[in-house]
Amino acid sequence: MKIYAFGAEDAPVILLLPGTCCRWRSNFGHVIPLLADDCRVRCVSYDGFDETERTEFPTMPEETEKIEAYIREHCGGHIRTAFARPGMVHCYCMLPYFKEAREDFAKITEILRK
Repeated sequence: MKIYAFGAEDAPVILLLPGTCCRWRSNFGHVIPLLADDCRVRCVSYDGFDETERTEFPTMPEETEKIEAYIREHCGGHIRTAFARPGMVHCYCMLPYFKEAREDFAKITEILRK
């Protein structure tokens, strides 16, 4: 698994999770440059779905453990918001109860609609 990094290192972290069996560029490639202006964007590329690696997708719990380890090691154990893209039309926020997360969600949703 790879996690691609964009944006300023001192900005709040937004973690983008493509739909399973999807490539990160097809889900978020057009959104990342816009978000990277204000955020430290981290985008997951699951094993078996990254064009630069020859890996096989293990299980979602194994991929989740890798994501959690990355957050602990590279983000100080904290992210501001996480977004998942389960399909090509909808996007949902995993942390809707934080004011900042709602604002981030509104921003990414507007970008995805364009």
